[in-house]
Amino acid sequence: MSLVSDLADRSAVRGKRAMATTSDFRWSRPPTGHTKMNIDAGVFPDGSVGLGFIVCDDEGRALLAGVKRVFAPPDNSTLIEAMTLRFGIEQASRHDMRIQIFESDSKNLIKCLKGSYSGDVATMVVVGYILDWAGPMDAEEFVFASRNSNRVANCLAQWDPSLNSMYVWIDETPPCCNSFLVDDVRREPLNLD
Repeated sequence: MSLVSDLADRSAVRGKRAMATTSDFRWSRPPTGHTKMNIDAGVFPDGSVGLGFIVCDDEGRALLAGVKRVFAPPDNSTLIEAMTLRFGIEQASRHDMRIQIFESDSKNLIKCLKGSYSGDVATMVVVGYILDWAGPMDAEEFVFASRNSNRVANCLAQWDPSLNSMYVWIDETPPCCNSFLVDDVRREPLNLD
């Protein structure tokens, strides 16, 4: 059995709906009672990468956000995005958060998560880790999101902390991207269902 089919089987056994859908060109709130994690990664001129994520509730409040800067192979964007999602899931798990929706602007990562794309071995190992950890979090969807609908995570990934550093914000918006979050929430109507 290949690594990809093994991962697809694990995803199916848990009943995940690992969907590759495209959201609008702006951030959208998760359904009432749900939380959503947006992730993005960025490469710096020195070869290091920024890993950024934010978790918001159905009212657009930031529940958890983080940024980490590490060295990684800059020519493997799917692996870097997978590392970012792993970082976000680790932090959410550390803070006992349940997240139902995960959004990334990496189509290949979303395809790997739903078992319809085979990445390199390193990427698929990280994807396996993500699927193992996402199950207990009540994960329902892995969604492709355009860059415009992922502005806060993109801002975090581009933020320039020192190498090998990590910042995590709990129940507050990171100062570097507050204006994006405020704008997204203002433009997106409340869920009334």
